[in-house]
Formats: sequence, structure tokens, C-alpha cells
Amino acid sequence: MKQYLEVGLLNNTHGVRGEMKLTLWCDDLDYLRRFQVLYLDPEGQHPLHVTALRPQKQGAIIRFAEITSIEQAETIKGKVLYGDRADGKLPDATAPDAVNVRVCFDDDNATGFSYDADSGLYRMLHADGTPQLDANNGQQAGFDNLLVLFSASELRDDGKTYDYDLSMGGGVWLNGGHLWTITWTQGRDNTLLLYDADGRTMSIEAGTSYIALVTSLTGQELTVTNSSGEAILG
Repeated sequence: MKQYLEVGLLNNTHGVRGEMKLTLWCDDLDYLRRFQVLYLDPEGQHPLHVTALRPQKQGAIIRFAEITSIEQAETIKGKVLYGDRADGKLPDATAPDAVNVRVCFDDDNATGFSYDADSGLYRMLHADGTPQLDANNGQQAGFDNLLVLFSASELRDDGKTYDYDLSMGGGVWLNGGHLWTITWTQGRDNTLLLYDADGRTMSIEAGTSYIALVTSLTGQELTVTNSSGEAILG
């Protein structure tokens, strides 16, 4: 089994600061985002550290720490990029059985989710446990990904509303009935950068996503249970 897999072709330069156009040879951009380091050879001897990656038409624009000018980019134009097979895998889930979720925002406001293995979706519930419907189609709302982000906060001068720290925090990601403990920081252009328990950059699976911001200062809490009803969090 090959350790280094072909993930794309550097087909051209892009601009004058070393960015390059990339033709994808892998499943999609979300898969490619799992790699912090790519290689110019199938033996993994010539690494390039990825600092930016964004979609463009049928491919992507990629930037490396080692390539900062169009002259440098020209030297690797036409090269195939390789990724280490181990880097392309998702880390093991913190909890492999996480099927019931409840996010409590205050005494009168809570949202629940129940994992539906047939569809692979977390089905949305009202606080009383009844299905929450999607207004667009009248069906129960469902999500591939649940992201619950923990954030520090402080009470504003009005004594009623709060300021949230959106620079960094902890949290959990749920997908496919599994839970991962994560940390997050704010990236460029109001994006989020996610990290696994070992501090490695990770990308969530493509699909519909629900994001909640939770702070303990106001009594908000997250509860997650497994298929036996045992508490995983909360």
C-alpha cells in the first residue's frame, strides 16, 4: 500500500505572491484540508507546508509557507502533490456512540437532536422532544454536522446582553453518531479553524451544519448521551 497518495497537480501560478492553481485529484477540497503538509515527491522527501487553501472553479488556489514569490512558484509548476496517507484520516472519535444531543440556552430555550442512522443525520427537536420542522419543505430538519463551540463571555453595561469572545475556545463536533473534542480559533475572512485533541488542524465532513455558541456564564450547557442513555457530556 502506498504511503504517499497523489492529491493534485500544480498546474499554474496565481498572482505574484507565490499562490498556485491546483487541479484536484482527490475526493474534494474538504479532504485536502486535512493535510497540513504536502509533498513534491512520492517518498515524502520534499515537504511544503500549506498556509491557505480556497476553492476556484473545478480546483483550488493553494499557498505554501516555502513559496512566497511567483519566481519560486514557477519552479514547481507542473508538479504533482502527494499527501501522507496517515494525515488524510480523521482522528479517532472521542466518543464513538453519541446519538442524543441537547443544547440548553436558558430555562425556556433548548434545542435537541437525535441521530438517525438510516439517513446519517442529526434530526432536530424542540425543547419538548417533538420534531422541529424545516420551514422550506415541512420535513423534520436534519444536519450532517453539529458544532457546539464553547466561548468566554462577559455581561455588557446594559446588564442584559453579553459580549462573546470569538477569538478561540473549545468545543465538540458530532458527525455520523460520533463525537470529537476540538478546539477552535478564528481564521481569515470570518472562517473557523478547527483542531483535534492533539492540536492538529482538522476539517469537518462536507454537508449541512448546525453551529451553536455556548457560554457557561449564563448557565448554558450541552448534554450528550449514548444509545444506552448514558451521559457523555453534561
